[in-house]
Amino acid sequence: MAVAESYKDAFAALRHRGDLHEPLFPGLRDTLDALEAEGVLLGVATGKSREGWTPCWPITG
Repeated sequence: MAVAESYKDAFAALRHRGDLHEPLFPGLRDTLDALEAEGVLLGVATGKSREGWTPCWPITG
C-alpha cells in the first residue's frame, strides 16, 4: 500500500473513533465572533477535501 493511502486510512480511523483532535488556533473563536457581529461575510479556505472538512464543521462551528 502506498504511503498516502496508509496515511489516509489511519487518519480516517482516528476520526471514526473520535480520537482526532483538530482545535482552532488560540483566539480564533473570539475573532470570528467579533467579525460576525460586525456583519462581515465569512468563508472557509482549507486544503482539506469536502470529505475531510465536513466532519470538522460541527466541531468548529
